[in-house]
Amino acid sequence: MNRDEALHGIRPEIIIELIGVKNEEEQFMHETLRPVLKFQHQLIVDFIKNEQNLPLESLNGKQRSNAEKRALISEFLQKNTKLKATLLGLTIGMFHQSEFETYLLHKKAIDKRIIEMIITRFLSEFTQD
Repeated sequence: MNRDEALHGIRPEIIIELIGVKNEEEQFMHETLRPVLKFQHQLIVDFIKNEQNLPLESLNGKQRSNAEKRALISEFLQKNTKLKATLLGLTIGMFHQSEFETYLLHKKAIDKRIIEMIITRFLSEFTQD
């Protein structure tokens, strides 16, 4: 069994209809990023929560809106480039070779999508609306 087969075997299967997929990046998001981030979810959440300067108390409860919480974590990741790079690495390291090649072609856009999806998944730990 090669690396690509092994990675494919451990990813959760996400069944969605890809009706109206607009471009290669969007298809990549659904077919690659969603399963990888679902697989890595708990590790990523624990990694972010372990970050010393993250104001977790600001994310708990209902004193802030979901938009405010998103802005807070987005700003935190913008300032903490080391954490952001590590989160990208935790995701990219789970790509098959062909997915990595696609990633390299659209690196900037995919990096942005990865971070947006990580923020959404992380905030789901704090918002139960």
